Amino acid sequence: MNKPLDLNSESEMELHNKQFVQTKSQDFGMYKSYEWTSEFFKFGLYFDRGYYDCYLTPIKTPINGITLLSLLKYLNNDITFYDKELKEANMWHTLSCNQYVHLIISHYNQICQFFENYNQEAYDNLMIFLKKQ
Repeated sequence: MNKPLDLNSESEMELHNKQFVQTKSQDFGMYKSYEWTSEFFKFGLYFDRGYYDCYLTPIKTPINGITLLSLLKYLNNDITFYDKELKEANMWHTLSCNQYVHLIISHYNQICQFFENYNQEAYDNLMIFLKKQ
């Protein structure tokens, strides 16, 4: 399976240490997608014209993808979480694949706890929070 070309060995090791297994890679030229799966959630990196997006998808239902940064804003109860870093990155409010991996790993326990107790009510609460933006 192909990995993002700019995924460094440190990020690969962090994913391996958290028991993530790469389950998908697709290359459609200018658009590429990669997916890793753990016990609690899947995360996908989607590359389009030089920029990455990162979505987390729970293993449990409802299976609705959530952007990593939206989920972290909710979990930290901070609608401006990571906004300063995004502006400094100057990448149209996206990050590199290694930065996304670092965010997942550094907030791994918090994310897992959310998905461990995940249900429709948790998803609805997240959506209500995000509408406040």
